Amino acid sequence: MQRETGVVVGGIVLCGGHSRRMGSPKFALPFGPISMLQHMVSRLGQSLDPVVVVAAPEQRLPDLPDEYSLFVTYTPTPAPWQESTPGS
Repeated sequence: MQRETGVVVGGIVLCGGHSRRMGSPKFALPFGPISMLQHMVSRLGQSLDPVVVVAAPEQRLPDLPDEYSLFVTYTPTPAPWQESTPGS
């Protein structure tokens, strides 16, 4: 979101991880009638633009309402073997 100062302020929602302690993906947990991811994107989108949702390439995320497409970008996390190492 471009402020009067010309500064762009965005947000990142991290959806990766194994959720071993929770037993199910945290982003899919219900938050009232919507998922936790939908709630987080909705709240962040009220004051930030863009909102970037980061997830593993194979991760299936819940669908977001069409109006979120105006400010939400999805990006996959690199697989561990694709991560750069110092000196490479």
